[in-house]
Parts: sequence; C-alpha cells; structure tokens
Amino acid sequence: MKQLLITLLSFSIISCAAFSSLTSNTTIEAGKQFVLGDNEHGAFNATLRNDAPYNLIVYTQRRGATLSEPVVVKPSEKLELWVGANETVFIQNKGKRTVQVYLKVAGDTGLGMGYKPVTN
Repeated sequence: MKQLLITLLSFSIISCAAFSSLTSNTTIEAGKQFVLGDNEHGAFNATLRNDAPYNLIVYTQRRGATLSEPVVVKPSEKLELWVGANETVFIQNKGKRTVQVYLKVAGDTGLGMGYKPVTN
C-alpha cells in the first residue's frame, strides 16, 4: 500500500510538471502568421527555432499597445522570448512556401493559439 501511494504521488508530481511546458513543431502557411497568447494569460518563456530556409519575422504586442519592433529570425537561428502577462507573439511567414517552426513554451501554457493572414 505504501509503495502504491509513493507511485501515485510521484506520478502526480511528474504530471503537474509536464503541464507547465509544451513543445511543438508548428507549420505556418505562406502569407500567414502564427499567433501565440491571443487571450488573457500569465507570463511565459518561449524558445523558437526557425526551421525554414528563409527569414521569419517575430513581433510582440502588449494588450492595447502597438506592435514591437520586428525581430528577424534567420534559418536555423533560435530566439528566446520572455513574454509578459497578456502579451501576444506573432510569428510571420512572408515567404512563398509553408514552413516549420519549433516552439518550446514554459510558464503559463494556457495560451490562445491560431493563424491569421499577414497584414503588415
């Protein structure tokens, strides 16, 4: 019985730790942007790796503010982001082909995610 209790407790701790991070190989179609954190949420860290053969553009935006200055992420380059509560990340694919982006997110992972056309 004691061994079962220890096993269940260990599983619970490991399960809770798993919910505080996520990884994804995200596909972004040409002319679209992947939007991360388009909802009310807490702070999070994101690591992005550009697996595309050309540059991607990354912006952030705090709710009610203008877009940040763009960050150009070159092929195979990684970008570390520390994103505040209720701040949104936009990963833009202005190229002519669908691309793959590796994402690892830690912290608040209850994030709204989706795709929108590139408008700027």
